Amino acid sequence: MNKFTIPWWRISFGDDEIRGITRAINNENISQGPVVAEFERLLAAYLGVPYVVATTSG
Repeated sequence: MNKFTIPWWRISFGDDEIRGITRAINNENISQGPVVAEFERLLAAYLGVPYVVATTSG
């Protein structure tokens, strides 16, 4: 398996990230929605598993 890390925190965000965050807030899709579904699909494919469930920390 390849070593894969997810940064704990980024100091700055680019325009694409800011637009995505703004869109999620405006659509009330903070922990669910199409972006999360796509993330779960891509992570499952990367890990070679049938399913992934993303959860929030709270």
